[in-house]
Amino acid sequence: MTDVTKKPIQIPASKYMPKAKVGLSWFLSEEDKKEFEPSMSDAHSKQVPATFRALINGEEAFGAIYDKIENASSSIDIAIWGFQPSMYFKRKKDGKFLRIGDLLIKMALNNVKVRLLVWSMWGDVQTTSEDAANLGNRHYIGYGRAAKEISQEQMEYDAYWYEAIRGEFHTTFDRIRNSPDGDSEKLDKIASELEEKYKARFPYLWKISKDQERLKKIQYKNRRVTLFNDITNGGYSDKNLPWLAELALSAASTHHQKMVLIDYKKPEKAVGFVMEHNMLDNYWDRSTHIYGNLEAANAGKNVNTPLQDVSSIVTGEVLWDLNYNFCQSWDRDGFFDNRGYYDSSENLTQDRKGIQRSSFKPNPNMGMDGMTLQAQIVRTYDKPRVKDIMKVYLKNIQQTTSYIYTENQYFRWPVLAEEFLSHWKNMRKGRPGPIHWFVVTNSSDSGIGSGTFTTNNMLKLLGRQDVMPNVARNVNLEELETEKSRIALSNPKGTLGVPGPLDETRKARIKALDAEIESRKKDLENEKQKIKKGDIAEPEEDRQFTQKLGYEFKDTPGINAHICTLVADNAWQEVYVHSKVTIMDDTFTIISSANLNTRSMEKDTELGIILQTGEVARDLRKRLWSLHTKKNAAANPDGMHDYNVAESAFDEWKDLLDANRQAKKEKSSKPLYPLRQFFRPNPKVSRKD
Repeated sequence: MTDVTKKPIQIPASKYMPKAKVGLSWFLSEEDKKEFEPSMSDAHSKQVPATFRALINGEEAFGAIYDKIENASSSIDIAIWGFQPSMYFKRKKDGKFLRIGDLLIKMALNNVKVRLLVWSMWGDVQTTSEDAANLGNRHYIGYGRAAKEISQEQMEYDAYWYEAIRGEFHTTFDRIRNSPDGDSEKLDKIASELEEKYKARFPYLWKISKDQERLKKIQYKNRRVTLFNDITNGGYSDKNLPWLAELALSAASTHHQKMVLIDYKKPEKAVGFVMEHNMLDNYWDRSTHIYGNLEAANAGKNVNTPLQDVSSIVTGEVLWDLNYNFCQSWDRDGFFDNRGYYDSSENLTQDRKGIQRSSFKPNPNMGMDGMTLQAQIVRTYDKPRVKDIMKVYLKNIQQTTSYIYTENQYFRWPVLAEEFLSHWKNMRKGRPGPIHWFVVTNSSDSGIGSGTFTTNNMLKLLGRQDVMPNVARNVNLEELETEKSRIALSNPKGTLGVPGPLDETRKARIKALDAEIESRKKDLENEKQKIKKGDIAEPEEDRQFTQKLGYEFKDTPGINAHICTLVADNAWQEVYVHSKVTIMDDTFTIISSANLNTRSMEKDTELGIILQTGEVARDLRKRLWSLHTKKNAAANPDGMHDYNVAESAFDEWKDLLDANRQAKKEKSSKPLYPLRQFFRPNPKVSRKD
């Protein structure tokens, strides 16, 4: 075996040094905001009285949203990344509930003002890609099929819904009636018959389309983010971010926030939702996460791939912050901003400026176990630039003493691991050992997307490159070849510009590099052949893999990490994890729209809520782990703030992961547990995120 030259892993100095004593608070104080990029914070953001209840998975989350929308009395404000008018939020065998598009129109016709803000790019170009088909079928020509299982009937309704909001659905058949060809009496009869048919089939669309006061009742806007905004602000915290990713970030941002605010002008009734779910069929799932067994769109799950996600329902003074956030985007009607069908005379900020934060009292009936608590709304935002979600993560990772639980669509923000490791030398004093990081994320092509390079960087810092070994080998090979080229180019030139002979030190290093490069190429070729043959068994964990590639830490890493995915209850089909939840020490909780990547932390618009209530953190963690471990009590104990308890749970998780790996090896038809070791053998290195 080739000797491997050791390459120290360099940990940058801390980016975040809060003046407030670590451990006093998990909220983002005014002093905390000033310690890192002080101009990029929301001055109004603070901890306030509130209630909070987590809503796990689509059936629970969308059911709660439907009920509150149906009972609204004055206003419904929605800001969302994806909206499909034909989606059914509540689903039963009797199919008695309305599509969300019909429900919003019904409420609008009953004098409830509806405002819907959905992200889109110029010309809705993102909808040509299935992964970004976020508007339902707005264009008649097949754009917007967010999942191939969505029916033609739903696609048809989507297109008609947008026509109705535009005021053109009821005129659909006028062109038949007004055709210059044929018998006018006959054509009029045909048009009238079709009108009656469509009026009966889509009564809400017909009514709103004909309503001359339509835009006073229901408004639709596409929230754009200016192309190439902040192009000079490319000084991202991740100093190893690939140039392709920086280019993508500079070129385009998305309005990624997800929230609903109901009856804001009636504070005694008002309620809000801080969400991770998008309003698309893909996101409706039960917590059992069954693969296949599809049902009608109004009866149950109608998309094959299971999806894990968490949202929340809130009351209290946080509603003031949700309104501030909504108005700030809603009122942006410049040429590069919003487009749609709306009342251009409206200024929502002005209309609501007289409503004070103190008007919103927490409603214990809507909180977890009737509890009133403290909460804080935090954001990433484009104009003005705000990075408070990033600051929360960088501050609070220094405070954890026992464990971190991360359930996130992406796990590729190395800055977070660097921040922890930069403090480890001081933090470990008096500690029994490294903290435990329990991670649930995606390994599939659709789940991991175009960011395997930054995911590998994250895994390298945690010493867990064994779960994505061939990307690690490929990146390592690139590094070795780059070093070889650098040595050759740095050699002093001889006469007439011709490089002189290598000195002995360079010769020895080139020889060692050649051997390592050859070894790495051989390993990769062997792995590619296995992949080609389908002969890829999930290996046992190898926590020395990173060191075997030649990387080494200057200090003992302060983190033990399990990197996991989820699988369906009835098949070895990966569950798509869309969650954006982090819990620390059974004390701190964040639920947001923000992924763990540079885009969410520093570029897109994001919205989240943070809490430091132990009962909430523990309850959410236990509910999630109960699902993932199939109610295994030993792997989901109370008291995870205690280091010894967390250590024991960490060992139990390993047993579950090993048991699932063995079951797959023995060709069991279905998993023992939803929790599965992350493993991605694909060697492709992608650098766009």
